[in-house]
Amino acid sequence: MWGGVEALLHIALNALKRCLLVLVSGVALARIISKALNLDVLAFVAFIPLLFVIEDEGCFQVFLYASSQALISNAMSLKWLVGPRRGQASLDLIAKAVCLSVFAALLALFAGATIAAAVRWSR
Repeated sequence: MWGGVEALLHIALNALKRCLLVLVSGVALARIISKALNLDVLAFVAFIPLLFVIEDEGCFQVFLYASSQALISNAMSLKWLVGPRRGQASLDLIAKAVCLSVFAALLALFAGATIAAAVRWSR
């Protein structure tokens, strides 16, 4: 009985670890983009956690992880476009936020597809 519980716990912790690495990668990428550092640091800091996550994964899982990482970094780096201005109606802010979310999601899908295609091509 405990073997099944331990296996489920191991699977849950492994998934949590992968999700946290994707989150760290996305936040690091957004912070580096906003600070305009050179690309060497960007590749090392932002993409290394993602590479650990997608190692030995199938193409669909690679697509999901890469898209999640890109969605996090896009939403964080583009959030300044939605900032409140004086005299703006709240409906205008909501419309901006929806448009920005759709734009960030489309960019994330493109980035995820690109990384998944690169992984597929390299194997």
